[in-house]
Amino acid sequence: MKRIMSVFVIALLSVALLACGKKEFAHDGTFIAFEESVHSNNAGMVTWVEVVVKDGKIESFNIDALQGKIVDGKHVWNEKSKKELGYDYRMHGPGMNDADYKAMLEAEGLLEWFEQANLIEAEFLANGVGSIDGLTDVTIKDGGYSSLAAKAVENAKAGIYTAFEESVHSNNAAMLTWVEITVDNKGKIKEYNIDALQGKIDEDGKNVWNEKSKKELGYGYRMHGPGMNDDDYKALLESEGLLEWFEQANLIEAHFLANKAGSIEGLTDVTIKDGGYSAIAKKAESYIK
Repeated sequence: MKRIMSVFVIALLSVALLACGKKEFAHDGTFIAFEESVHSNNAGMVTWVEVVVKDGKIESFNIDALQGKIVDGKHVWNEKSKKELGYDYRMHGPGMNDADYKAMLEAEGLLEWFEQANLIEAEFLANGVGSIDGLTDVTIKDGGYSSLAAKAVENAKAGIYTAFEESVHSNNAAMLTWVEITVDNKGKIKEYNIDALQGKIDEDGKNVWNEKSKKELGYGYRMHGPGMNDDDYKALLESEGLLEWFEQANLIEAHFLANKAGSIEGLTDVTIKDGGYSAIAKKAESYIK
């Protein structure tokens, strides 16, 4: 009886130990959530949060943002993100030289943007994603960091790997293109999703993002016949054997699913240029661990 009880106790301890070491996430890798916005200088901006999962648990958060500017009526993205700029972002003293700026930060007990972002990341890692109000030494407004971090965690749970790329559309406005890859419980890719969001420069010289992405616009994107009504446009597509952007994107996604990301040149019924879809898809694939 004592032996049976001992075995029973050992079994219970083993179950408890396994429970303690249970993975929180089914998939490892880098998971990203991003959001477009307009900066105070009227240019487009994109903010994102990366969550790195290793051995089923969150290893790190990374918060960053890329801003742009309007130059002669054209949107131009900055070459470096806020994190990459470091002290050169000059959150507290634009125009100051390095030595004077760092001396001012130290004298006034201020932290540059990237330093405050690091504190927010540490808070999320230690205590989970939540409000950053009242966080010591953090003076920047949330800027969507909490909601984006929560979305990135949701993507990690759902096995959705995302990569995006900023660019400038032919109408001189900002544009974002992205690819989402969804994997199944065994880590096998089951879906690709390609999409893009464009903007326009309004009469006041401000970058204004479209309310809907290309996929969301559907036939309303009017790739082949801008200004036509629905019936005439769909009749045009059918008579000329043309496909709208979202239909061609679906074909590219199916091609990627069958072959993984690669060249789309010569793909039947696909007339759109690559637009970075292959490179962005490969980047998203690289996040899968």
